[in-house]
Amino acid sequence: MQKGVIRVFFLTAVLIPLLTLSACNSTSSSTALSQTTTAATSSIINSTVSTATASSTLANTFNAMATLGKTIYDKYGASSHGQNGQGGSSPALMGSHATLTKYNTAQGLLTYISTNMPLEAPGSLSHQDYLDILCYLLVQNNYVPADTVFNESQLSNITLK
Repeated sequence: MQKGVIRVFFLTAVLIPLLTLSACNSTSSSTALSQTTTAATSSIINSTVSTATASSTLANTFNAMATLGKTIYDKYGASSHGQNGQGGSSPALMGSHATLTKYNTAQGLLTYISTNMPLEAPGSLSHQDYLDILCYLLVQNNYVPADTVFNESQLSNITLK
């Protein structure tokens, strides 16, 4: 992403003014130079957008969100569900004793946790926090491949078996 920003900066601050000055000195080639400058600008901007899109996609994988979710889980869920989700004063959320199947789908689990958790302040986290925790639970229980791109509209298609 930084390379793309540097390219755009170089293009706008150095290359375009230099090419424009050169074009002013040679009127016969100014049209060709203008077209070349426009094509170069378009190419660099498209490259920057592609880089930004790729970075955005990587940030939206289940694994990336699960990493954030673990931090939130550690803060709000680990004291009752166990540090590793093995259960404690509340049911297990990870491993062979996990009780997630009763929610049928990832959407069902999201609905439950976002309205009932954390126990001492139900529904108090942001929607994104609940999504991150959900991704953490789904990845830890192998319901989804970690590198899968997250798409909230597909949660009802993820069956918890």
